[in-house]
Amino acid sequence: MLQTKWSWQDLKDELRKNRARSELVEKWRAGEVNPSRVSAQKIEEHAPGSLALFDLPMWGLLGTGPKTEREIERLLKKAEDSGPLPDQIDATIGMDNAYRGAYPEALYGPLSLVMDGSLASFNRLIVLTREAEAGFDDRRHAQLIESLYLLFPTIAKFPYFAPSTIGLAQAISDLHGRVEWSRASFGVDWNVLHAAIDSPDDESEREKLLLSWIRPNGSCAASPIRRSKIGRAPDIGNPSSAVGNPIDMGDR
Repeated sequence: MLQTKWSWQDLKDELRKNRARSELVEKWRAGEVNPSRVSAQKIEEHAPGSLALFDLPMWGLLGTGPKTEREIERLLKKAEDSGPLPDQIDATIGMDNAYRGAYPEALYGPLSLVMDGSLASFNRLIVLTREAEAGFDDRRHAQLIESLYLLFPTIAKFPYFAPSTIGLAQAISDLHGRVEWSRASFGVDWNVLHAAIDSPDDESEREKLLLSWIRPNGSCAASPIRRSKIGRAPDIGNPSSAVGNPIDMGDR
């Protein structure tokens, strides 16, 4: 995912040093096994930033189980020790947002992270969501989950995430379902998100679509967020499948 002159064969040859021959790299590409931190450290020598990518807190926070504030702090400290993501990483994996920084967080809150459209913003939203859950801040949790859904199509468009679209959709859905207030407050229209993923890759159109979701009016596209009526929770079963289902992402 990082800029490197290596081919996949070069990577295999490097990781096979001092170990039995295997098809480990092919298994990574197919999503059959996860890389180890030892492997990430080896790759770091040739592709700086690999360890920072490996240690992003989001990987440890997308599971279904609860996370305590102490566990979140431990993941954040580990990421801090690994250093920042290289400046080129978003462009390398396809995230080249010409509008980055145009929507300051002081004015837009979590929605600024949606507009930013970077891997770092996605990671931060996941961290903030888990912190809200651990701190029993239910209303903020719902706000952050909405932002994760809005950012999801941007993340899912890029080649390195495309094979994991279903799993990523389900992981966000699982985070949604962990807090009762969020479950009762809104559902999501997966068909709208599906269409956004399949839309042409155009940065200005992406900005227009997101703004139409964030500031809806009569002439704008329908938002994927389906809020419940005041005092009445939506009958949505799976908390975030008001229309469609995360598994439908596999039909792309």
